[in-house]
Amino acid sequence: MKLPLLSGREVLAALKRLGFKEIHRKGSHVKMKHPDGRKIVFPLLSVLNNR
Repeated sequence: MKLPLLSGREVLAALKRLGFKEIHRKGSHVKMKHPDGRKIVFPLLSVLNNR
């Protein structure tokens, strides 16, 4: 099963819906944290893919 290609903005919106809060942004990278302690860092690119 192939996963859909998402833009960084779509990933940001999806993570916010899941309860993540943006804690830091530097350049094109965003750090987010969930209240249960999980963290994620991802780039705000036009399309994220798995090269």
